Amino acid sequence: NNPPYSPPLRGDGKIKTKIKLPGWLDSELWQAFKEHRQRLRKPMTLKAEQLNLAKLKKLKKQGNDPAAVINQSIERGWQGLFALKDKPKDGGPYLPVIEYDDPDIYANP
Repeated sequence: NNPPYSPPLRGDGKIKTKIKLPGWLDSELWQAFKEHRQRLRKPMTLKAEQLNLAKLKKLKKQGNDPAAVINQSIERGWQGLFALKDKPKDGGPYLPVIEYDDPDIYANP
């Protein structure tokens, strides 16, 4: 039998609530993915966030651009992270980079 999951604790015995992101990952893009998951009503637990970051690292090692992987999931309404579909044959970027400071992105129609 496996013991029940207990969240990681800090040195003072309190539950960790934040994860340190790797340097190659844009924190605003990761926050956008977390918000996307919340809108899907599938918010990530701390453990789910750790697992998704590990998967993103694995996909990066396989040659997938982490930003494009996250953008693909948001664009297609997926709750998970997956290898890029329909990679461009010319080696160009898969998805356009979203400028998060552009107010038109969030404007109501």
